Amino acid sequence: MFNQLDLLEYHFSPAVVTRDSLKNSGAFLRHQPSGSLAGNVLRSLALEKHVFGADWDSMPVQVGNQTFHCVLESDRYFRLEKLNLAIEKVEDRVVLVAVNLPKGIKMIVDELNPVSIERACCDAMEKGYIESHSTYRSSLLDPFVAVDFWDVFEKSETPKVYGAKFKRLPIKLSKKVQEKVDKHVVNHDYRIELARQGDTWRVTLRYEFIIGGFTVGIISGTSIPAMIEIAIDDSGQGKPSAVENTSSNNVVELDSYEAELKLLTAVDSKRIELPTRQLKHYTSIRSKVKAAGGVYRRNGFDFSDRCAKEVLSTLQNGEVVKAKFKEMAFFATPSNWSKFVVDVTRSKSDPNARIFEPHAGHGAIADEIKALGIEPIVNELWSENLKVLQDKGYDCHNKDFLTMTADDIGGQVDCICGNPPWGNRVDLKHFLHCLTMLRSGGEISMIVSESIVDNEKVKAIREFKQLLDRQGAVLTRVPPGTFENTAVGGIHIYIENYMPEKE
Repeated sequence: MFNQLDLLEYHFSPAVVTRDSLKNSGAFLRHQPSGSLAGNVLRSLALEKHVFGADWDSMPVQVGNQTFHCVLESDRYFRLEKLNLAIEKVEDRVVLVAVNLPKGIKMIVDELNPVSIERACCDAMEKGYIESHSTYRSSLLDPFVAVDFWDVFEKSETPKVYGAKFKRLPIKLSKKVQEKVDKHVVNHDYRIELARQGDTWRVTLRYEFIIGGFTVGIISGTSIPAMIEIAIDDSGQGKPSAVENTSSNNVVELDSYEAELKLLTAVDSKRIELPTRQLKHYTSIRSKVKAAGGVYRRNGFDFSDRCAKEVLSTLQNGEVVKAKFKEMAFFATPSNWSKFVVDVTRSKSDPNARIFEPHAGHGAIADEIKALGIEPIVNELWSENLKVLQDKGYDCHNKDFLTMTADDIGGQVDCICGNPPWGNRVDLKHFLHCLTMLRSGGEISMIVSESIVDNEKVKAIREFKQLLDRQGAVLTRVPPGTFENTAVGGIHIYIENYMPEKE
């Protein structure tokens, strides 16, 4: 089935595959002794192009003379989605390779279990499309295959398996599966859980005193003994029809958006885990969590700037959570525009100039000033950004800029450079407040949203444009899409010789 090629034709990828590492040879990948199971590497395998889940496009993978189409598990998918793949044999090993790299290099990205991948290819040829069952992290048994109940368990008078609501079941892992588990676990304090997952049942190992675990295997629903099915489901029907919504007295359908949202778990202050079952409303749930600042990472969402537990609790109560960067109206300045903001000023050539960056963010503009040998005065309100600046060595003010006066920074300054918060014309307020901290004859170089310049129907904006005209301001368009997380365009405003005006 697999093409046999010489090992010398390949490079081996490092343990973590990156775009850069795919262009160069590196250290050998750490392989499982018998290779990765097909269902832990591939989410789907088919004879034709397809979309997996909500929005994962398949990619071609060549196996011998047959072209399949597959979707990889998420970690590999996002690194390799632009590459052509093949499954080939090198000596006695079956490997997944990236084949359209520079200079004709072929890169081995994973070793596959030969029996597992060959069976998957045969099943895909026969059925046209196969899909791996949803797992918790990885699976000890191939998730492409739902096995028989008695292949995984055996009867026991000392129950070690739990069903719903921690009911003990009169079974334990079979000797063969237990041996696999013993080789795989990192801690021997764990419990085994059995739960329904659509038409199948999932066997999960969860550690008792540390976070983590994995799927042991997927069991065919038709093989579950009646005594086990009844013991697991309180209703005796094998599947409850509804669950109680704890935030109200109403009863919510099991597959409603609200009920599915309650299946998510905040494992700590920085991460929300998705359930192992497939969610009918996944697209909507993902949208809400990402809007709150979550970043998808392998079956869950990571948060860097707010408490994941608070976010999940708020969402489950039916409230909307904005990402912190949106709440703080923070849109980091790209390096080319940071340089432009500083380069247009005359103060850049004066080592004694007092230059103020009132909304320093991650320090993009301040870094450009510092590179000239001038120590900028910086201010930043958001604690996450403040830590970034302090780690860079800045002695940073931590105040709401609109409450500051020139006295807070030792008097009026020669130059102000910056990119204030955007939205609801707050950048207009910040720009005007900057002028109160600028000495007569000083200069200001600042990027604002285009909305505070273009909308002349608003009286405050008309008056602002008249001010800019009187001060001889030079305006430069910043194209839409320049800033991450917003498609709004900007305006760079430069006043070279500011003269205070009487009110």
